[in-house]
Amino acid sequence: MTAAIAENWLRVFRRYLPSALTFLAGTGSFLVADVIIGRFAATNDVKDWVLLKSIMLPLATVALLGIDQVVVREPSKLQLYIRPTIALSLFISAMSSFLLWISGFYAHPTILFFAVFGVASSYFFFGVFRSTLNFNMAQFARDGWKALFLVILIPIYFAFNMPIHVAFLVAITIVLVVVTWKYATSVRSDMNEVHNEVNGFKSALGVSWPFCLGALSLSIASYGELLLLNGFGGDAFLPEYFRSTLLYSMPIITFNTLFVTYLGSAIRERPEKYSKLMLKYKNVSYWIIAIFPVASLLFGLLISPIVFKDHSTPIEIAILLSLTAGIRVHYSIISSFVGVLAVKTEMQKISLLYFAIAISTPIFCFIVYQSTQQLMLAVAITGVYHWVARNSIGWRLLQRVCNRNARQCPAD
Repeated sequence: MTAAIAENWLRVFRRYLPSALTFLAGTGSFLVADVIIGRFAATNDVKDWVLLKSIMLPLATVALLGIDQVVVREPSKLQLYIRPTIALSLFISAMSSFLLWISGFYAHPTILFFAVFGVASSYFFFGVFRSTLNFNMAQFARDGWKALFLVILIPIYFAFNMPIHVAFLVAITIVLVVVTWKYATSVRSDMNEVHNEVNGFKSALGVSWPFCLGALSLSIASYGELLLLNGFGGDAFLPEYFRSTLLYSMPIITFNTLFVTYLGSAIRERPEKYSKLMLKYKNVSYWIIAIFPVASLLFGLLISPIVFKDHSTPIEIAILLSLTAGIRVHYSIISSFVGVLAVKTEMQKISLLYFAIAISTPIFCFIVYQSTQQLMLAVAITGVYHWVARNSIGWRLLQRVCNRNARQCPAD
């Protein structure tokens, strides 16, 4: 029995270690690149890079249309809608970049177009390879360009004085060429599917739009704080807030992203088992909200003098950012179960609620700002509000879908 257990764990270790290392190399490199930019780049270049990131990532979510989640739910149906999906994604990327340019919100529409479509394509291939449990290529699709970005950034920006976005666009183009070739030449096997809701492009959009709306509100929750700073005239605070998030949020968020990658696919493969486990240990998940913020705060305080020795984050901002990071980890458990097990109507309702919360954040931030007269504090409090609200709504649906699926699991 002991030998069988050890062999099983060794098999799991061999299967997932390469993809985990790819993720850590990619996301870690992106974090290092951000640290280098935040510490050594000119102030205006930091602002430009932060603004591009905070715009392109939410827009990439819209351009992706939620199709990456549809692929995970029903991987056998991809060929029914892949071509119109790509065409519509190109159109959304182009139109959104053009509209932001003519409105004066962003001055470089061509750069934004390629950035949006590139990130959307990266996430799409992440979903495609994740759906077939090819985690190595999935992580490479989503994170390979991040490692390459760090390698290219140093000579392009610091040696040749070229803009930061050049390194980003070159890196993501190279990775997309590789993953497209890999997808075209790979052999795909049948996978377990919990749902049977897709029979063409229209039905795929019917399933995907709640995911798209939910992912957009999630992206707003993740990057909207920087947009709020810019929107309320606090663009001068962008570099400072950016550095603070690198210290007190990004380390935990990095773990969170890796965790979600495997959990969602595991739930899809054995929904009854994991639903039963979630219901049995649901109270344990609350410890995440208690433990992770403390760990995030202590880690940020420890590395702050090393990473940004000339930068000091106000303690109240550090606490709020750390609290937000911990709540996000708890939310990742909720989103993994809901994203795989919820039916279409449930996804539609909760996505609308999430989006309503997201669009309420500017109003909430404005009220807090008027009360405190401290913009960075108001933005940080808004971040906590956003994630607490998402957790509260998602927790109810998580228990409902787990109860529904756990009934199909034989008693121990």
